[in-house]
Amino acid sequence: MPPFNTETRPPPPTAVTRHHEYYIFSGDLFFLAREKVYFRVHSHFFHKFSGYWRSHMAGPVSPGDNRRPAGFHESTAFLIDLDPDDFALFLLVFYNPKYDLYNLTLDEWNTLLRLATEWDCPKIREMVFSRIDKMPALDVISKIKLYTQYKAPHSYLLPLCFQLAVRDRMPGREEFRLFDYDTFYNIFTAREMLRTPLASTSQGTPVNLTPDEKFDIVAVAFGLHPQEIATLRTSVVPLIVEASQPSSLPRNRGGIPKN
Repeated sequence: MPPFNTETRPPPPTAVTRHHEYYIFSGDLFFLAREKVYFRVHSHFFHKFSGYWRSHMAGPVSPGDNRRPAGFHESTAFLIDLDPDDFALFLLVFYNPKYDLYNLTLDEWNTLLRLATEWDCPKIREMVFSRIDKMPALDVISKIKLYTQYKAPHSYLLPLCFQLAVRDRMPGREEFRLFDYDTFYNIFTAREMLRTPLASTSQGTPVNLTPDEKFDIVAVAFGLHPQEIATLRTSVVPLIVEASQPSSLPRNRGGIPKN
């Protein structure tokens, strides 16, 4: 059962508090986290960026209907079975005064990614993937595991799998244990396809292929359709070539739009 409950009811008899930062008096949408901390925020952000909450927020009340719509008063606050600190972290995306400047740990980015996935927030997911992608301390294997778990776009996942497919050294036993079966199979298949006699030197390495040809082989191994491969080739291959240069800089991917 997911930890997010859209049930609304009067506040429980135990003492509750209002969040010190995210109980905003101009806000119109109320949440109660773990039945102990109220949040009052602006529904605009949840309607714009979250398919999940957009579908749960009530529409206009019919004339003569005196019931308060769910979520738009403390007494009908959405109950969320979520640590208040985690929800405050999610709200930072909307209320960060420095806009695209974030200084978060990997665990915090992981929390944001989990919530953005659960709550159907594609633009927030894209922003989080772009930030994790730039973290030099996170190795390729760990990124692949994380991206696979949260179904990252191929534009993020394939360049990493490409690195494992073209490198001379086979991924080790401990590395493969971190993958699910499909990822393991696809990487192994890509390595085999790159090293067939028609696409390799006598040493069994794929050095005779162009970056475009190598990418196409890896993409086919991962089951992408020709049209998707052609679209990704234009944007991903330059990143692969750039990353192979000794002095390459981190790729430039943006944050969540504010308007």
